[in-house]
Amino acid sequence: MLARIGRDGPTPRREGFLVKAKLRRRLRNCRRRLRQRLRKRRWPEQRRRLFRDHNVHYEVGDKARGLHAGGLGAFQLLVRQLGLANAIDGELHLLKRHLPYFESDHVLNLTFNVLAGGQCLQDLERVRTDETYLNSLGAQRIPDPTTAGDFLRRFSAPEIDTLQGIINDKRVQVWQRQPAAFLEHAIIEADGTLVGTTGECRQGMDLSYNGVWGYHPLVVSLANTQEPLFIVNRPASRPSYEGAAAYLDRAAALCRQAGFRNISFRGRTARGSRRRGLTSAPPPPTTRTRPAGAGGRRGSSTASPSRRTGSNPRATRHVAVSVIRRIVPGPSVAPGRGAPGGGRGSEELVRPLVRPGGRRVRRRLGTIRASPQKDEKINKRLDGCLLGG
Repeated sequence: MLARIGRDGPTPRREGFLVKAKLRRRLRNCRRRLRQRLRKRRWPEQRRRLFRDHNVHYEVGDKARGLHAGGLGAFQLLVRQLGLANAIDGELHLLKRHLPYFESDHVLNLTFNVLAGGQCLQDLERVRTDETYLNSLGAQRIPDPTTAGDFLRRFSAPEIDTLQGIINDKRVQVWQRQPAAFLEHAIIEADGTLVGTTGECRQGMDLSYNGVWGYHPLVVSLANTQEPLFIVNRPASRPSYEGAAAYLDRAAALCRQAGFRNISFRGRTARGSRRRGLTSAPPPPTTRTRPAGAGGRRGSSTASPSRRTGSNPRATRHVAVSVIRRIVPGPSVAPGRGAPGGGRGSEELVRPLVRPGGRRVRRRLGTIRASPQKDEKINKRLDGCLLGG
Protein backbone atom coordinates (compact mmCIF):
# COMPACT_ATOMS: atom_id res chain seq x y z
CA MET A 1 0.00 0.00 0.00
CA LEU A 2 1.49 3.33 -1.09
CA ALA A 3 0.36 6.88 -0.20
CA ARG A 4 0.24 9.89 -2.48
CA ILE A 5 0.62 13.36 -0.98
CA GLY A 6 -1.93 15.89 -2.28
CA ARG A 7 -3.41 19.16 -1.24
CA ASP A 8 -5.86 17.50 1.09
CA GLY A 9 -3.25 15.32 2.69
CA PRO A 10 -2.02 11.80 1.95
CA THR A 11 -4.42 9.72 -0.14
CA PRO A 12 -4.05 5.94 -0.08
CA ARG A 13 -3.47 4.48 -3.51
CA ARG A 14 -3.30 0.82 -4.41
CA GLU A 15 -0.55 -0.26 -6.72
CA GLY A 16 0.34 -3.65 -8.08
CA PHE A 17 3.26 -5.66 -6.79
CA LEU A 18 6.54 -5.00 -8.54
CA VAL A 19 7.09 -8.73 -9.03
CA LYS A 20 3.94 -9.17 -11.12
CA ALA A 21 5.73 -8.40 -14.38
CA LYS A 22 8.50 -10.84 -13.47
CA LEU A 23 5.97 -13.61 -12.74
CA ARG A 24 4.23 -13.06 -16.03
CA ARG A 25 7.56 -13.28 -17.85
CA ARG A 26 8.45 -16.53 -16.09
CA LEU A 27 5.10 -18.12 -16.89
CA ARG A 28 5.36 -17.01 -20.53
CA ASN A 29 8.85 -18.51 -20.84
CA CYS A 30 7.63 -21.74 -19.22
CA ARG A 31 4.77 -22.09 -21.74
CA ARG A 32 7.18 -21.37 -24.58
CA ARG A 33 9.58 -24.10 -23.45
CA LEU A 34 6.72 -26.59 -23.14
CA ARG A 35 5.51 -25.84 -26.65
CA GLN A 36 9.05 -26.32 -27.91
CA ARG A 37 9.44 -29.68 -26.20
CA LEU A 38 5.99 -31.00 -27.23
CA ARG A 39 6.01 -29.78 -30.83
CA LYS A 40 5.33 -32.27 -33.61
CA ARG A 41 8.48 -33.57 -35.24
CA ARG A 42 9.80 -36.54 -37.18
CA TRP A 43 11.71 -38.73 -34.80
CA PRO A 44 14.64 -40.79 -36.04
CA GLU A 45 15.36 -44.19 -34.60
CA GLN A 46 16.39 -43.72 -30.97
CA ARG A 47 19.30 -45.57 -29.38
CA ARG A 48 18.53 -44.48 -25.82
CA ARG A 49 15.24 -44.53 -23.95
CA LEU A 50 13.66 -41.23 -23.05
CA PHE A 51 13.27 -42.12 -19.34
CA ARG A 52 16.94 -41.87 -18.54
CA ASP A 53 18.72 -42.50 -15.27
CA HIS A 54 19.89 -39.39 -13.46
CA ASN A 55 20.36 -38.16 -9.91
CA VAL A 56 17.59 -36.23 -8.16
CA HIS A 57 18.40 -33.55 -5.61
CA TYR A 58 15.81 -32.32 -3.12
CA GLU A 59 16.02 -28.91 -1.50
CA VAL A 60 13.97 -27.53 1.39
CA GLY A 61 13.07 -23.88 1.01
CA ASP A 62 12.92 -21.63 4.04
CA LYS A 63 10.39 -19.14 2.66
CA ALA A 64 8.03 -21.29 0.60
CA ARG A 65 6.39 -24.53 1.73
CA GLY A 66 4.13 -26.85 -0.23
CA LEU A 67 0.97 -28.64 0.95
CA HIS A 68 -0.78 -31.57 -0.70
CA ALA A 69 -4.21 -30.35 0.50
CA GLY A 70 -4.24 -26.79 -0.76
CA GLY A 71 -8.06 -26.57 -0.76
CA LEU A 72 -8.29 -26.52 3.03
CA GLY A 73 -8.25 -22.73 2.98
CA ALA A 74 -11.53 -22.60 1.05
CA PHE A 75 -13.22 -24.94 3.56
CA GLN A 76 -11.92 -22.90 6.50
CA LEU A 77 -13.41 -19.79 4.90
CA LEU A 78 -16.76 -21.59 4.49
CA VAL A 79 -16.73 -22.69 8.16
CA ARG A 80 -16.04 -19.14 9.29
CA GLN A 81 -18.72 -17.52 7.10
CA LEU A 82 -21.40 -20.00 8.22
CA GLY A 83 -20.41 -19.91 11.88
CA LEU A 84 -20.28 -23.69 11.95
CA ALA A 85 -17.63 -23.96 14.68
CA ASN A 86 -19.56 -21.65 17.03
CA ALA A 87 -22.77 -23.61 16.42
CA ILE A 88 -21.07 -26.92 17.25
CA ASP A 89 -19.57 -25.57 20.47
CA GLY A 90 -22.89 -24.03 21.48
CA GLU A 91 -25.17 -27.05 20.90
CA LEU A 92 -22.99 -30.16 21.11
CA HIS A 93 -21.82 -30.85 24.67
CA LEU A 94 -19.58 -33.90 25.03
CA LEU A 95 -16.63 -32.50 27.00
CA LYS A 96 -16.89 -31.17 30.55
CA ARG A 97 -13.58 -29.34 30.30
CA HIS A 98 -11.62 -28.19 27.27
CA LEU A 99 -8.05 -29.34 27.82
CA PRO A 100 -7.18 -28.04 25.29
CA TYR A 101 -9.65 -29.03 22.53
CA PHE A 102 -13.27 -27.97 22.00
CA GLU A 103 -15.95 -30.10 20.36
CA SER A 104 -15.56 -28.15 17.12
CA ASP A 105 -11.80 -28.83 17.13
CA HIS A 106 -12.42 -32.56 17.15
CA VAL A 107 -15.18 -32.47 14.51
CA LEU A 108 -13.19 -30.23 12.13
CA ASN A 109 -10.04 -32.27 12.75
CA LEU A 110 -11.77 -35.43 11.52
CA THR A 111 -13.34 -33.55 8.59
CA PHE A 112 -10.06 -32.00 7.44
CA ASN A 113 -8.37 -35.39 7.76
CA VAL A 114 -10.80 -36.82 5.18
CA LEU A 115 -10.37 -33.78 2.92
CA ALA A 116 -6.60 -34.23 3.12
CA GLY A 117 -6.85 -37.81 1.86
CA GLY A 118 -7.10 -39.66 5.17
CA GLN A 119 -9.16 -42.84 5.41
CA CYS A 120 -8.88 -43.80 9.08
CA LEU A 121 -7.91 -42.37 12.45
CA GLN A 122 -4.31 -43.50 12.08
CA ASP A 123 -3.87 -41.05 9.19
CA LEU A 124 -4.11 -38.24 11.73
CA GLU A 125 -0.60 -39.11 12.87
CA ARG A 126 0.74 -38.29 9.42
CA VAL A 127 -0.83 -34.83 9.16
CA ARG A 128 -0.26 -33.80 12.79
CA THR A 129 3.49 -34.10 12.22
CA ASP A 130 3.32 -31.89 9.11
CA GLU A 131 4.30 -28.34 10.09
CA THR A 132 2.84 -26.85 6.93
CA TYR A 133 -0.50 -28.57 7.60
CA LEU A 134 -0.63 -27.19 11.14
CA ASN A 135 0.26 -23.69 9.95
CA SER A 136 -2.46 -23.79 7.29
CA LEU A 137 -5.04 -24.56 9.99
CA GLY A 138 -3.66 -21.92 12.32
CA ALA A 139 -3.42 -24.50 15.11
CA GLN A 140 -0.56 -25.20 17.45
CA ARG A 141 -1.48 -28.88 17.53
CA ILE A 142 -4.31 -31.21 16.56
CA PRO A 143 -5.67 -34.32 18.35
CA ASP A 144 -3.80 -37.57 17.81
CA PRO A 145 -5.57 -40.81 16.81
CA THR A 146 -6.01 -41.96 20.43
CA THR A 147 -7.60 -38.69 21.54
CA ALA A 148 -9.83 -38.59 18.46
CA GLY A 149 -11.01 -42.15 19.13
CA ASP A 150 -11.86 -41.28 22.73
CA PHE A 151 -13.95 -38.35 21.48
CA LEU A 152 -15.87 -40.56 19.03
CA ARG A 153 -16.71 -43.07 21.75
CA ARG A 154 -18.51 -40.32 23.67
CA PHE A 155 -21.21 -40.15 20.98
CA SER A 156 -24.58 -41.83 21.37
CA ALA A 157 -27.63 -41.70 19.09
CA PRO A 158 -28.98 -38.35 20.45
CA GLU A 159 -25.58 -36.65 20.09
CA ILE A 160 -25.20 -37.92 16.52
CA ASP A 161 -28.66 -36.61 15.68
CA THR A 162 -27.76 -33.24 17.25
CA LEU A 163 -24.62 -32.95 15.14
CA GLN A 164 -26.54 -33.82 11.97
CA GLY A 165 -29.12 -31.18 12.86
CA ILE A 166 -26.43 -28.52 13.30
CA ILE A 167 -24.90 -29.31 9.92
CA ASN A 168 -28.30 -29.36 8.20
CA ASP A 169 -29.18 -25.95 9.64
CA LYS A 170 -26.06 -24.53 8.04
CA ARG A 171 -26.79 -26.50 4.87
CA VAL A 172 -30.11 -24.67 4.55
CA GLN A 173 -28.24 -21.35 4.63
CA VAL A 174 -26.08 -22.51 1.73
CA TRP A 175 -29.13 -23.65 -0.26
CA GLN A 176 -30.88 -20.34 0.25
CA ARG A 177 -27.92 -18.51 -1.30
CA GLN A 178 -28.17 -20.50 -4.53
CA PRO A 179 -29.86 -19.23 -7.72
CA ALA A 180 -33.62 -19.57 -8.11
CA ALA A 181 -33.23 -22.46 -10.55
CA PHE A 182 -31.56 -24.53 -7.83
CA LEU A 183 -34.66 -24.29 -5.62
CA GLU A 184 -37.05 -25.40 -8.36
CA HIS A 185 -36.96 -29.14 -7.68
CA ALA A 186 -35.45 -31.24 -4.89
CA ILE A 187 -34.96 -35.00 -5.26
CA ILE A 188 -34.65 -36.80 -1.93
CA GLU A 189 -33.23 -40.29 -2.26
CA ALA A 190 -33.24 -43.03 0.37
CA ASP A 191 -31.33 -46.26 0.15
CA GLY A 192 -29.62 -48.80 2.34
CA THR A 193 -26.23 -50.36 1.71
CA LEU A 194 -24.49 -53.30 3.31
CA VAL A 195 -21.15 -52.46 4.91
CA GLY A 196 -19.03 -55.45 5.86
CA THR A 197 -16.54 -55.32 8.70
CA THR A 198 -13.50 -57.39 9.60
CA GLY A 199 -14.36 -57.27 13.30
CA GLU A 200 -16.03 -60.17 15.07
CA CYS A 201 -17.38 -58.56 18.25
CA ARG A 202 -18.28 -55.03 17.22
CA GLN A 203 -21.31 -53.54 18.91
CA GLY A 204 -24.47 -53.62 16.80
CA MET A 205 -23.15 -55.75 13.95
CA ASP A 206 -25.14 -58.68 12.63
CA LEU A 207 -25.32 -61.21 9.83
CA SER A 208 -26.81 -59.98 6.54
CA TYR A 209 -28.93 -61.96 4.11
CA ASN A 210 -25.88 -62.85 1.99
CA GLY A 211 -23.80 -64.10 4.91
CA VAL A 212 -21.66 -60.98 5.50
CA TRP A 213 -21.16 -59.68 9.04
CA GLY A 214 -21.50 -55.92 9.33
CA TYR A 215 -24.00 -53.08 9.24
CA HIS A 216 -26.85 -51.87 7.02
CA PRO A 217 -26.91 -48.05 7.29
CA LEU A 218 -29.77 -45.99 5.89
CA VAL A 219 -28.63 -43.01 3.81
CA VAL A 220 -31.09 -40.19 3.01
CA SER A 221 -29.51 -37.71 0.61
CA LEU A 222 -30.29 -34.84 -1.75
CA ALA A 223 -29.70 -36.36 -5.17
CA ASN A 224 -29.28 -32.92 -6.81
CA THR A 225 -25.96 -32.34 -5.05
CA GLN A 226 -25.31 -35.84 -3.60
CA GLU A 227 -25.32 -34.41 -0.06
CA PRO A 228 -26.06 -36.91 2.71
CA LEU A 229 -28.78 -35.38 4.89
CA PHE A 230 -29.22 -38.22 7.38
CA ILE A 231 -27.21 -41.38 8.01
CA VAL A 232 -28.63 -43.98 10.39
CA ASN A 233 -26.53 -46.99 11.31
CA ARG A 234 -28.35 -50.31 11.71
CA PRO A 235 -27.39 -53.98 12.03
CA ALA A 236 -26.95 -55.83 8.75
CA SER A 237 -29.99 -58.01 9.44
CA ARG A 238 -32.43 -55.10 9.40
CA PRO A 239 -34.58 -54.47 6.28
CA SER A 240 -34.03 -51.39 4.11
CA TYR A 241 -37.36 -49.73 4.92
CA GLU A 242 -36.90 -49.72 8.70
CA GLY A 243 -37.00 -46.16 10.02
CA ALA A 244 -36.99 -44.62 6.54
CA ALA A 245 -40.38 -42.88 6.77
CA ALA A 246 -39.45 -40.62 9.69
CA TYR A 247 -36.20 -39.48 8.12
CA LEU A 248 -37.85 -38.86 4.76
CA ASP A 249 -40.34 -36.59 6.51
CA ARG A 250 -37.49 -34.71 8.18
CA ALA A 251 -35.66 -34.35 4.87
CA ALA A 252 -38.81 -32.98 3.23
CA ALA A 253 -39.24 -30.45 6.04
CA LEU A 254 -35.63 -29.41 5.56
CA CYS A 255 -36.17 -28.81 1.84
CA ARG A 256 -39.35 -26.84 2.48
CA GLN A 257 -37.46 -24.68 4.97
CA ALA A 258 -34.85 -23.94 2.31
CA GLY A 259 -37.56 -22.88 -0.16
CA PHE A 260 -37.71 -25.74 -2.66
CA ARG A 261 -40.88 -25.47 -4.72
CA ASN A 262 -41.16 -29.16 -5.72
CA ILE A 263 -39.96 -32.19 -3.81
CA SER A 264 -39.52 -35.72 -5.17
CA PHE A 265 -38.84 -38.88 -3.21
CA ARG A 266 -36.85 -41.63 -4.87
CA GLY A 267 -36.24 -45.13 -3.62
CA ARG A 268 -36.25 -48.77 -4.67
CA THR A 269 -39.10 -51.23 -4.67
CA ALA A 270 -38.95 -54.73 -3.26
CA ARG A 271 -38.07 -55.91 -6.78
CA GLY A 272 -35.06 -53.61 -7.02
CA SER A 273 -36.40 -51.12 -9.59
CA ARG A 274 -36.28 -47.39 -8.97
CA ARG A 275 -39.52 -45.48 -8.43
CA ARG A 276 -40.03 -41.77 -7.92
CA GLY A 277 -43.02 -39.82 -6.64
CA LEU A 278 -43.68 -36.08 -6.86
CA THR A 279 -45.17 -34.26 -3.91
CA SER A 280 -45.32 -30.65 -2.80
CA ALA A 281 -47.35 -31.18 0.39
CA PRO A 282 -47.73 -33.97 2.95
CA PRO A 283 -50.08 -36.71 1.64
CA PRO A 284 -53.48 -37.22 3.32
CA PRO A 285 -53.69 -39.93 6.00
CA THR A 286 -55.55 -42.35 3.72
CA THR A 287 -52.75 -42.22 1.12
CA ARG A 288 -49.96 -42.84 3.58
CA THR A 289 -47.39 -44.95 1.78
CA ARG A 290 -45.11 -47.47 3.37
CA PRO A 291 -41.76 -48.78 2.04
CA ALA A 292 -41.34 -52.29 0.78
CA GLY A 293 -42.29 -55.04 3.19
CA ALA A 294 -43.77 -52.79 5.89
CA GLY A 295 -46.73 -54.29 7.68
CA GLY A 296 -46.11 -57.76 6.21
CA ARG A 297 -43.38 -60.28 5.89
CA ARG A 298 -40.04 -59.09 4.61
CA GLY A 299 -39.42 -59.33 0.89
CA SER A 300 -43.10 -59.70 -0.04
CA SER A 301 -44.57 -57.58 -2.78
CA THR A 302 -48.02 -56.05 -2.53
CA ALA A 303 -50.42 -54.61 -5.00
CA SER A 304 -50.70 -50.93 -5.95
CA PRO A 305 -53.19 -49.04 -8.05
CA SER A 306 -52.54 -48.35 -11.70
CA ARG A 307 -53.90 -45.71 -14.00
CA ARG A 308 -57.60 -45.77 -14.75
CA THR A 309 -58.34 -48.44 -17.32
CA GLY A 310 -62.00 -47.96 -18.10
CA SER A 311 -64.12 -50.68 -16.51
CA ASN A 312 -61.24 -52.99 -15.57
CA PRO A 313 -60.44 -52.30 -11.90
CA ARG A 314 -58.10 -55.30 -11.67
CA ALA A 315 -55.41 -53.79 -13.89
CA THR A 316 -52.91 -53.07 -11.11
CA ARG A 317 -49.16 -53.16 -10.72
CA HIS A 318 -47.34 -55.03 -7.96
CA VAL A 319 -45.60 -52.41 -5.84
CA ALA A 320 -44.94 -51.89 -2.15
CA VAL A 321 -47.85 -50.02 -0.54
CA SER A 322 -49.58 -51.10 2.64
CA VAL A 323 -52.95 -49.28 2.40
CA ILE A 324 -53.97 -47.66 -0.87
CA ARG A 325 -56.85 -45.73 -2.42
CA ARG A 326 -58.21 -46.75 -5.80
CA ILE A 327 -60.90 -45.09 -7.93
CA VAL A 328 -63.55 -47.60 -8.89
CA PRO A 329 -65.34 -46.45 -12.06
CA GLY A 330 -69.09 -46.79 -12.27
CA PRO A 331 -72.28 -45.10 -11.13
CA SER A 332 -72.67 -43.79 -7.63
CA VAL A 333 -75.41 -42.30 -5.55
CA ALA A 334 -76.03 -38.58 -5.74
CA PRO A 335 -75.80 -36.85 -2.36
CA GLY A 336 -79.08 -36.69 -0.50
CA ARG A 337 -81.24 -38.21 -3.28
CA GLY A 338 -80.45 -41.92 -3.36
CA ALA A 339 -80.40 -41.95 -7.16
CA PRO A 340 -77.41 -42.57 -9.45
CA GLY A 341 -75.49 -39.38 -10.16
CA GLY A 342 -73.86 -38.60 -13.47
CA GLY A 343 -70.10 -38.35 -13.83
CA ARG A 344 -69.24 -39.48 -10.32
CA GLY A 345 -67.47 -42.59 -9.14
CA SER A 346 -66.81 -44.37 -5.87
CA GLU A 347 -63.47 -44.72 -4.14
CA GLU A 348 -62.53 -48.10 -2.73
CA LEU A 349 -60.09 -48.70 0.13
CA VAL A 350 -58.22 -51.96 -0.37
CA ARG A 351 -55.49 -53.66 1.64
CA PRO A 352 -53.15 -56.12 -0.08
CA LEU A 353 -52.82 -59.42 1.75
CA VAL A 354 -50.44 -62.35 1.34
CA ARG A 355 -51.65 -65.82 2.19
CA PRO A 356 -49.26 -68.58 3.32
CA GLY A 357 -49.41 -70.16 -0.11
CA GLY A 358 -48.06 -67.00 -1.71
CA ARG A 359 -51.36 -66.02 -3.39
CA ARG A 360 -52.08 -62.29 -3.25
CA VAL A 361 -55.68 -61.20 -2.62
CA ARG A 362 -57.31 -57.84 -1.84
CA ARG A 363 -59.75 -57.30 1.00
CA ARG A 364 -62.29 -54.52 0.67
CA LEU A 365 -62.22 -52.23 3.69
CA GLY A 366 -65.01 -49.88 2.64
CA THR A 367 -66.23 -47.51 -0.04
CA ILE A 368 -66.47 -43.73 0.07
CA ARG A 369 -67.69 -41.21 -2.45
CA ALA A 370 -65.34 -39.17 -4.59
CA SER A 371 -66.01 -36.31 -6.94
CA PRO A 372 -64.74 -36.49 -10.56
CA GLN A 373 -62.39 -33.58 -9.86
CA LYS A 374 -60.55 -35.67 -7.28
CA ASP A 375 -60.30 -38.79 -9.44
CA GLU A 376 -57.47 -37.62 -11.67
CA LYS A 377 -55.62 -35.98 -8.79
CA ILE A 378 -55.75 -39.13 -6.67
CA ASN A 379 -54.67 -41.36 -9.56
CA LYS A 380 -51.70 -39.12 -10.33
CA ARG A 381 -50.60 -39.23 -6.74
CA LEU A 382 -50.95 -42.99 -6.56
CA ASP A 383 -48.99 -43.48 -9.79
CA GLY A 384 -46.14 -41.46 -8.32
CA CYS A 385 -46.17 -42.67 -4.73
CA LEU A 386 -42.89 -43.20 -2.91
CA LEU A 387 -41.55 -46.72 -2.75
CA GLY A 388 -38.53 -47.36 -0.58
CA GLY A 389 -36.70 -50.63 -1.06
